[in-house]
Amino acid sequence: MLKLILSLSLLVCIGACKKEVVAPETINSDWQIKKLGTKDVSKFNATLTLDIDRKSATGTSGCNSYGAIINVVTKHQKITFANIVSSKLSCKNETALFEVDFFDALKKVKTYELTDKNTMKLIANDGGFIEINK
Repeated sequence: MLKLILSLSLLVCIGACKKEVVAPETINSDWQIKKLGTKDVSKFNATLTLDIDRKSATGTSGCNSYGAIINVVTKHQKITFANIVSSKLSCKNETALFEVDFFDALKKVKTYELTDKNTMKLIANDGGFIEINK
């Protein structure tokens, strides 16, 4: 009886824990940066455009334009950002600080999670995340 209960529990967990593979066209989009962790950063109007086929990410970080190379494995919901470059305009102090935090967070991203069709979290191994919306 115990084996039956454990087997059924395992099957329920496997079914519930299975991640749905997100189609690349869902990720390929223009996104707005809404949160860095729990902090609302929408006032900076930062953007992120993802293009899996070109392996590129571009956008504005509140004051400067930026770009990066991305590597995405949709089967495992993995994403990384490398070689992040940006323009070097002089920005207001608060915006400049946001940009530093945003680029640091992007460098740490390892996975993503689509929470609904218009919201995605870019998640770092340390638990930090960037929340983006369409």
